[in-house]
Formats: sequence, C-alpha cells, structure tokens
Amino acid sequence: VDANTGVSTTTQFNVGYAQSAGFEIISRNELFKWWNITSSINLYYYRISSNNSFGDLNNNSISGFGRITSNWKFLKGTEAQLTMGYWAPQAAPQGVAKAIWGIDVGIKRDFWKNRLTVNLAVTDIFDTRRFAIESRGEGFELDLYRKRETRIATLTLSLKLGKQDAGQRRNRRDGGGGGDMDEGF
Repeated sequence: VDANTGVSTTTQFNVGYAQSAGFEIISRNELFKWWNITSSINLYYYRISSNNSFGDLNNNSISGFGRITSNWKFLKGTEAQLTMGYWAPQAAPQGVAKAIWGIDVGIKRDFWKNRLTVNLAVTDIFDTRRFAIESRGEGFELDLYRKRETRIATLTLSLKLGKQDAGQRRNRRDGGGGGDMDEGF
C-alpha cells in the first residue's frame, strides 16, 4: 500500500510450476427405468511452487470436486435433469482458493414424433458460483471475491428435417453408433 495515496497494487505472474496427482471415481446407477443417477468424485494432491524475486512461494493441498447428475424420464418424450457440483478449497501461491458449488436444472420435451425438441435449462439456479481467494504474505492480507454472471436461462429449439433413418444408416456406415451421444443437456 502506497503511504501517500492509500492505493494497493496487485501483480499477477506465472509461478515456477504446479503438480497434481489424484484419482476419479464415476458411478452410474439406474434406480428405476425412469430414473438414473451419475456420480463422480475426483480427489487429488496439488502442489504449487515458485522461487523468484518475490521469494519462495510454496503451497499444497489435498483437494477435489464432486458432481451428482440425476436424470428423470416422465410422460412420453419428456426428460428432466438436476446437476449438483462442489469444488473443494485448493492451494494458491500465497493462500487458498475457497470452495465453489452450484446447481443446474433442465427439462427437455420432444414433439412431432421426435422431430422437434424443446430444451429449457437454468445454470446456477441459486446464484452461488463465485470465486474467492484468501491470500496472506509479509506485510499484506488480501480477500478477493469475484462473481461472474452464472445464473443463465437458455431455451433451445431443435428441428430435425428430412428422413431420420437415412442419417442413422449413414452413421452406421461411418462407424457411428446410429444415434446422438448428447441428449441435449
């Protein structure tokens, strides 16, 4: 902090290196024909290190993230999805990046023999995804908070033209699985 103006200057620079090692477990469970849940958890050790003109900046943490996605099929041609995600705190060069979490929701409906698909989705419905970092060092303390626009609603309309079975034959001939891999969520 400049004693005359009271202005603080923050400088960003590339650190020496970062290393991480960990594992991920993914599980898909079909609870009923109309309901399935996919869960994933990723745990890892993270180390960041630098030796530069600002001194030795070394920090490490055990961190991770997890996600649960629940899919429901109800009524004919209607599907809903709820996704919850949590990112644990992680080491930063001079502090820690705080935890982040959020929930997304979507619903999809097919019409006209699956030729028209309407998809409505809302990301971060509780508007909780925000970046925060606590940083401490010789002569300073910094609590940084940043929030981007994360609660976003989208409405997507997809119309399939032409014969659908012709595209499926082409996919099989090209080595594809014969259908879309992405359900639109």
